[in-house]
Amino acid sequence: FLNDKMYFRGSIGTSFTLPTAGQLYTHNPDPLYPEYGNPNLDPMESFFVNAGIGVNYDFISAEASYFFESVTNQFDLDSTSTWQNIDDETKVNGYTLTANVNLVPTLTLSGSYTRQWSKTEGTDDYRPLPKEFASFGLRWADKVLGADAGLGFFARYQGESHTSFAGNPYFDGSGAPETIEDFWVADFSAYVKINESNQINLYVNNIFDKKIPTAFGAGFGPDGMIFYPYLGNPFTATLSYAFKF
Repeated sequence: FLNDKMYFRGSIGTSFTLPTAGQLYTHNPDPLYPEYGNPNLDPMESFFVNAGIGVNYDFISAEASYFFESVTNQFDLDSTSTWQNIDDETKVNGYTLTANVNLVPTLTLSGSYTRQWSKTEGTDDYRPLPKEFASFGLRWADKVLGADAGLGFFARYQGESHTSFAGNPYFDGSGAPETIEDFWVADFSAYVKINESNQINLYVNNIFDKKIPTAFGAGFGPDGMIFYPYLGNPFTATLSYAFKF
């Protein structure tokens, strides 16, 4: 802590990702989608730094943070459709802004925004990594007939991202979607804490039942190649009861 109202935090470290069984041992001579595993693959490695500074006051708390990650030994298919560790390094960096404001004792407004950039040396980076994320929430909590109760309204935003077809020369001219458009989703929550042991919770996901593609797949139909989306969660309501012993 810098003082009783301001703080600084930071972290630095490394991590690794092991190759999958498919990347190690696949043997698929299909002429359209050939793929061959490589049991000599090394783990993918990364180095990361995260730092932030924030403030805490009676009615507002906020933080600004910066993150950086360098990824090496990434997995990719070579010209013979065999998995290899590539030499090119990928760098991801960006920032996050968050804030919570107590409008009145029973009402809180919160928000978060993240912007990130990604670049692989020597090539355009077509990884399915959204450029932006944002979320906003309005929460109310008070006593209702002697019981603790609360409501929450939330909005989530995801920026444009690439699909797995982007930058792949095989799909040039095929009509394959190269990007997933940005979108907003709205959610709702409520709870009633009847007493210290009993609580009822309700969560409603995707209130307006938006059809949101999160990824795309490909296949062959009677008239040639077709592309289809994998959709995110539709309108879903979950009612739960919790009992604390």
